[in-house]
Amino acid sequence: AGVRFGGPQAGPEALLGAGSFLQEEDLKGRDVLEMRSACWACEGWERQEIVWLCDPKESPKAVWAFTSLDAFRRPLRLYPEGAQGQWRSYKAARMVPPGYRLKVLFQVDSTLRLMPEERIAQPVEITLRICKDLPDLNPKEEQIVRTDISPRSGRKIFVASLPEVNVIRTEPGSPKTEARGVVADGPVDGSVVLLPRVTETEFKAQVKRAPPFWSNFRHETPALRRDSLRMDWMRCRLGHVVPETEIEDIKKALEPHVGWLMCLYRRLSSMDVSGETGFGISQIQAGELMMSTGICDGSTTKVADIDRFFIAAKVTPAELKKTLAVVNDKTLVRYEFLELLLRVAHHHFLKSGAAENMAEATVLILKAFEPDGRRAEQELHEFFRALCTEAADDLYKKHADLLAMVYKRFGGSKTPPGKPKFMALGEFQQLLELANIHGLGFQPRQSSLAFRMSMMCQNDESGSSRFQEMTLLEFQMAIGAVAFLAADCRESEMLSMLKRIFKLLLALGKVSKAS
Repeated sequence: AGVRFGGPQAGPEALLGAGSFLQEEDLKGRDVLEMRSACWACEGWERQEIVWLCDPKESPKAVWAFTSLDAFRRPLRLYPEGAQGQWRSYKAARMVPPGYRLKVLFQVDSTLRLMPEERIAQPVEITLRICKDLPDLNPKEEQIVRTDISPRSGRKIFVASLPEVNVIRTEPGSPKTEARGVVADGPVDGSVVLLPRVTETEFKAQVKRAPPFWSNFRHETPALRRDSLRMDWMRCRLGHVVPETEIEDIKKALEPHVGWLMCLYRRLSSMDVSGETGFGISQIQAGELMMSTGICDGSTTKVADIDRFFIAAKVTPAELKKTLAVVNDKTLVRYEFLELLLRVAHHHFLKSGAAENMAEATVLILKAFEPDGRRAEQELHEFFRALCTEAADDLYKKHADLLAMVYKRFGGSKTPPGKPKFMALGEFQQLLELANIHGLGFQPRQSSLAFRMSMMCQNDESGSSRFQEMTLLEFQMAIGAVAFLAADCRESEMLSMLKRIFKLLLALGKVSKAS
């Protein structure tokens, strides 16, 4: 009492009590917060109090508890609390695993006894103990199994047995000790110092992780989607399809669906694409899409109608073409895909009488395309969830120099003069081929899809070519997309596939240096 942390004390005997102290007494001072390492004390074992409650008429000289932790071999001495003539309890403590069903058998003086709490059938043989307070034993004959003579002291040894044992269920999160301390050698001979006991869980310095490699990757936002719709709508030629009075209603119908609609376009526009053809939806793909959704039914809307609307959407006025950075004469770019959908909606739903106005026709065609769009959107979300983990971040940071070297080695050859270096689709596909990534089960036709999945969404894909100019960060994301697709979109296989890809890139890097 009155011991001050950090102050020199009179010595271990004065501090801890005269004479030696037992192991179980030391256990009483331990705290569950301290138990956090590879030994019994640090695997989260908890302090479990063992109590023998005796009648006021009884006054046992000694009480021991035998537990299942050591197969009932080593007794734990219990010490009394409370005044004589009142209900007295004999207590001690053991460290036990969390939730452990501790089995206990008590020796009260010369007799094996049980508490009235939960019991289970388990015959146990116990060698009765003696001590200074109980030098002689007088056990019950019905409990004695056998007797023997001690070779050291010549005393008679009694082996007793009971058919049952008590069960004590430990409760997780036992009360924490108010004050924890550790005794250390003091600065003066013969003195000790009592210091706060430091626990790893509480006081270990928390290492703050550096921002992950993807921290600067910009995901889609509602504002970006609205801006994308605005930019695409400006370029659509819909004068005879969309009445002026319905424009705002159609935009409102489109706005909640722009996210999955963009995901659907990105996926369709990147299938079987090479660096020479560029991103876009071909006429054949457009027809297949309309047939798969039931729009092209052969009666209301025929394949010839889809071809006609495709050609109409591809017509770009000369004045507009001069302002565009990306012009694709064979496939639909993003704003042309939107124009195609609205033309088909006008023909299939409005002219057929299925819809009363163009806004309603827009809602109906969106409903037809939504399942495919949601699947494309879900695929992208699953990719980001699989890649954006601490384990993947550690792996990427370990190979950061390798990725930068490969990006620099294969990117930049198609960058126009005066622009920052970037990696084009053709360069990315060449890298995958030379690294033999296709040997991992990755299909060559998926390379453009992996490229698109990793690119940050841009609000303008016609007035700017940024959407197809891959930065180093996007290249890192693209390697993740390759792993994701090669693993058949299984998150559980993502990390192992990334390791295999990095191994191939490392081999490619060594070959590049040698050449």
